[in-house]
Amino acid sequence: MSGQEQEFKIQPHPAKDNIAPSFPGSDAEGTAGLGGSPNLAHLHKAQDPTQAKGPHIPSEEVAKGLEQPKSREDLQGLAKSLNE
Repeated sequence: MSGQEQEFKIQPHPAKDNIAPSFPGSDAEGTAGLGGSPNLAHLHKAQDPTQAKGPHIPSEEVAKGLEQPKSREDLQGLAKSLNE
C-alpha cells in the first residue's frame, strides 16, 4: 500500500424511494405506535384554514367576576418581599 492510492466509492441507498414501507393489510400511519401511544398521523392531513377559531371573549358576567390585574408597583413590591 505504500505506492498505491486508496479509492473509495459511494454506495447507493438500498431503498428505491422515500415512501415508508407499508405492509399488506396494515394501516401503519393511522394506528397507534408501540405501547398504544398516539402517533402524528393527524399532522399529515391537510388542515382547513377556515375552521380556525378567533380569540375567546368572555361574557360581561364572567368578565365582572375576574380580579383586576396588579399594577407594576404592586408586582415589584411582591417580588421584593418574596426575594427577602
